[in-house]
Amino acid sequence: MTRAVHYTATIDLARPMGDRPAGGLSVRAAPEGEHQAGAALLPAERPAAYRVPFEVDRFGAERIELRNASSDVLRWVTIDLMGPGHFVAQTPTRLEPGQVLAVWLFGDDLARQTKVQVTWFFQGAQYLWLVSL
Repeated sequence: MTRAVHYTATIDLARPMGDRPAGGLSVRAAPEGEHQAGAALLPAERPAAYRVPFEVDRFGAERIELRNASSDVLRWVTIDLMGPGHFVAQTPTRLEPGQVLAVWLFGDDLARQTKVQVTWFFQGAQYLWLVSL
């Protein structure tokens, strides 16, 4: 079997999924004389982001492999399918550097309607990354 396409996450940044208000905005009471619409502010401190630690290899429409391309151990790695279809994966709770997680996908027209959601813990924070098929 030949590898169809090799994708490497080189520009995606992962951010912790910690306690954040909806839309990433904080709200304060408007000072006297200021219109209430001006009360939404960007957060003063954003959690640090880091490069997504995965490389994605695609083997046709039915299988992808996620490789831990970082030098860090990733804990509680889980996979979810967002959209129609279903999958089979032996999800490890720990993904060592260089270790691969294979995911087999089943369904019609997955590339147009479905994404793979990867969730993991790193340095005490939970991260989320969506992979388009």
